[in-house]
Amino acid sequence: MPSMIAIILLIILHIWLCRQGGDHFWS
Repeated sequence: MPSMIAIILLIILHIWLCRQGGDHFWS
């Protein structure tokens, strides 16, 4: 399902931003 793919992409994006030190996101 496209929705499942979107959720996976959001999780990967969140982890990547956290690795970049992006506290401006969900953290």
